[in-house]
Amino acid sequence: MSNRKAGPKVFDGGFFFMASLATVSGSLVAWFHGWPAVATAFHAAASDAFFIIPLIILGIAVGTLLTVLVPHEVVARHLGKQAGARAILLSTLIGTVMPGGPFVAFPIVVALGRAGAGVGALIAFLTAWTAVGLHRLVVWEIPFMGAEFATLRFICSLPIPIIAGFAAEKLSASISALRVEWEKLP
Repeated sequence: MSNRKAGPKVFDGGFFFMASLATVSGSLVAWFHGWPAVATAFHAAASDAFFIIPLIILGIAVGTLLTVLVPHEVVARHLGKQAGARAILLSTLIGTVMPGGPFVAFPIVVALGRAGAGVGALIAFLTAWTAVGLHRLVVWEIPFMGAEFATLRFICSLPIPIIAGFAAEKLSASISALRVEWEKLP
């Protein structure tokens, strides 16, 4: 028997779902536009992959390094379910000010979850990063939409991650209770 820890499965449901989508999409492109269009699409996908894959690897490295840098006890204490509203508010603040794209945000969410953050805190973080995003306000919205519109959008978006975090806590508890009930069924 090996002492080696099993890693994540590469060929899981997500892989097969995406492979099915790629097969159907490729078939439709070939049917409507011919094989040269499929080749052009694969060339574009390869070009994108050479740009995106290093970013994904770096994002995963950042997320993993954060779990080593910040002790699990600290994450669990400040962002765990038992931290309650404080965890949701702190996660909202962190998600609001965190710059970067999905290659940074999602690996951090995974790392925080592994380190003991509660589902409400994770949802609040991700929702704040997506819906509020201070970096987008400064870099994109104010220059393109003007300060008045950008400020209004920012203020209106502030409660969304908090509401989402509390809703996630409630739904998660309900779903967990249902799961326990389902396990009791014959």
